[in-house]
Amino acid sequence: MLPQVITELDSPGAVSSALNDAMSRDDAVVVTDEYVAESAMRGDLRRLVARRSSRGSLIVLPEAGRGTLDWALDIVRALRSTQAKTCTAIGGGSVLDSAKTAVASLEQPWLLDPAIWQSSSGRLPMVRERKRGKAGLTLVAVPTLPGSAAQVAPRATLAHIRGQSQKMAFGSGLVPDFAVVDSELWSDVERSYVLVGLSEMLFRTLGPYLVTKIYSSDQEVDTLRIAHCIVDIGVQILRSQTSIDAPLRANIDRLSMESARPERVRGWSPGIHPWWCVQNSLAAATAMPKRSLTPRGFLAVLDGVPPASCARLTASQEKIPERNQGRSLIDDARYFLGEVSRSVGDVATTVDACMVDRAIVESLELWGPSMKVAGWGDQEAIGEFVRVALWRR
Repeated sequence: MLPQVITELDSPGAVSSALNDAMSRDDAVVVTDEYVAESAMRGDLRRLVARRSSRGSLIVLPEAGRGTLDWALDIVRALRSTQAKTCTAIGGGSVLDSAKTAVASLEQPWLLDPAIWQSSSGRLPMVRERKRGKAGLTLVAVPTLPGSAAQVAPRATLAHIRGQSQKMAFGSGLVPDFAVVDSELWSDVERSYVLVGLSEMLFRTLGPYLVTKIYSSDQEVDTLRIAHCIVDIGVQILRSQTSIDAPLRANIDRLSMESARPERVRGWSPGIHPWWCVQNSLAAATAMPKRSLTPRGFLAVLDGVPPASCARLTASQEKIPERNQGRSLIDDARYFLGEVSRSVGDVATTVDACMVDRAIVESLELWGPSMKVAGWGDQEAIGEFVRVALWRR
């Protein structure tokens, strides 16, 4: 299940037409966060949002609830009070995941049960398909940042309350009906944020591949092709002093969505790299920004790839037409992630070691089976990895 994706590449004016159609209806609600509402809109989108605000059907989510179940609850209350038939969510991954969870919960109320989100597992029960078209509510996802791919992904990650680790829900019921992708919305985003977004895309693409032993040849070729393209774009941005132009932004958005296609990892086990699990708990326990964790952590992961696995990957990349002859994907990815790590600066040096240890214990409690399948079941070894990844570079 994938949403209908609408971009300016489809035809001139396609994005404006889709947004106008979704947001001008009497039964429409628009959801966004404080940052986007105040500073990250332009042109037709700003005009349409202002119109919804004047009608009382613009929901601006408060910063205090970012990435938590509270945002989903706020959205559900708005949808029910207005009897909306269309919900347009505008923002980054947290806004889109909250809206996806809220819309799915209209038919599956358990999704908003705090007890579910406080459970001992990081993976929630499967979210079944929901009614669509005239029989259900239409969800339109409008991303404003590069990298998350929440506009197409059949998953949502939220925390019960702020300061707790995020849990992950999966299922076709979380997929939006439409994804309206306008790269112009993030044209003013700092280069460092774009580079971190590319790091997230690379981790999402290559991370599961490194811990999965059974996959099809087509899945492998697709994964390595996407990873090569992401690294090439990242290196291009690092080496260029010019702004990121519209074609390159559109290419980044395309690759981000390709990296999140369900069929690319269908049947993979564990399907998620253990560093995501550890990073998730670290970010919650220490308040370290995720943007400083992904590039550093994944760089350490690549540094630890065994020689045999490097040789396998090098042999496999011969199948990729887009590859740069004579260059190793692993080496290029290490260079890219190293440069991005330096660009975002050092992580906090005053974090309590006990706090880090507790985060590692929690990650094993939440994601133990998935982590152990990938060989990440030793608490002491994970602790040593974290110290190397974050403080010895």
